[in-house]
Amino acid sequence: MPKFIIKTFGCKTNQYESEGIREALTSIGWSESIHINEVEVAIINTCTVTSRAGASARNTIRKLLKSNPNLRIILTGCAVDVDEKWIKELQIEEVFKNTEKHQISSYLQNSNHAEKKSGNGFDFSINNFEGHTRAFIKIHDGCDNFCSYCIIPFARGVPRSRESSSIIDEARTLSQNGYKELVLTGINIGAYQHNNQSLPELLEMLTELPEISRIRLGSIEPIYLTESLLLCIKNNPKICSHLHLPLQSGSNSVLKAMNRKYTKEFFLECIQKSREILDNPAITTDIIVGFPTEDESCFNETLQTIASIGFARSHIFLFSPREGTPAAEMKRPPQRDADNRRLILEDITTKQAKEYSKSLISFDNESLMIEKITKNKAYGYLERYIRAELEIEPQTHIIKSETYKVNINKVKETAKNQSQESENTVVCNLKV
Repeated sequence: MPKFIIKTFGCKTNQYESEGIREALTSIGWSESIHINEVEVAIINTCTVTSRAGASARNTIRKLLKSNPNLRIILTGCAVDVDEKWIKELQIEEVFKNTEKHQISSYLQNSNHAEKKSGNGFDFSINNFEGHTRAFIKIHDGCDNFCSYCIIPFARGVPRSRESSSIIDEARTLSQNGYKELVLTGINIGAYQHNNQSLPELLEMLTELPEISRIRLGSIEPIYLTESLLLCIKNNPKICSHLHLPLQSGSNSVLKAMNRKYTKEFFLECIQKSREILDNPAITTDIIVGFPTEDESCFNETLQTIASIGFARSHIFLFSPREGTPAAEMKRPPQRDADNRRLILEDITTKQAKEYSKSLISFDNESLMIEKITKNKAYGYLERYIRAELEIEPQTHIIKSETYKVNINKVKETAKNQSQESENTVVCNLKV
């Protein structure tokens, strides 16, 4: 039985597509292995959002080939579509664009002679999500926002939405296979639109599936945060009260240079509207620091904007120029200034995250989905996406993947997670 390994970099969409590749290969008799010396093929599903993502993929390839010089490398993902230079440097010949990923299995099955034909980006349908308690479902691909720093429109193509019946069928299969929490993912899920069905209509249909306990939304661009979407979340207990809204900058002049489609005032209105409609929602975000045109005044404006919001969690990214984007040609602030600003932002947003976690101590409507169980404790994530530790009383029976109402007792000291980001953990007990 031939063996393969998959290495995945980047976003939830890539992780979903890697699962599709995995299932397609196992269906034709291949076996996945973590032992490099016995593997015939390594599939590298790349990311190109930042230079670090590309460097990580290249380093992984070099390490794999050092461990197994006879290993075949098949390269796919966004780097294939936009980063031809380093692919040629590594002399990789077996490459599949994003819209060709679904053909990797037939290519290997047919002795490497399958004709490559582009799909629409929705050519996988998965049954499981290996190594996870929650499963991702891809509902959208492509983007035409063309933010000045972003290469993704060139890597993923024009916006397109997956047929709702296909999404519902996949969600039904996953939930029947034990995945009680589903995460809707894609390149721009807020723009979902298929046959006059928008994201709220899709969510309504998904909540009708009896086996599903939770539906979590991936990142939503602020311009797509409508009142109808917020009311849909409010009126459906299965939909998590968690919004990931990428701010990117709190300075209007920087937002304009980024070609973002909103102002800080618009973003603040989104936050206000969310908190008026939803019950203590977790609002998380992405922020880019060190962007071209960001001077000290712009950075201070961003600090003021962030201070007025109070995010539940923030991902801070140093600006990474991507060749072929307008921002790559702009003059950047000194690296030392960017590094210092990042530290300042991390300190402020880490404190904000802890304050939000503390706000849940007196909160009366929180639930925990169990991901891991030990002798006297269980672990998982709250509906509002805070990591939680459940203290289990003797004789109490807890079931993995089930959801329980809990009381939050305290917030543990902030620690670094696997991505080296600060993450809070709350301690809780079952609500009586």
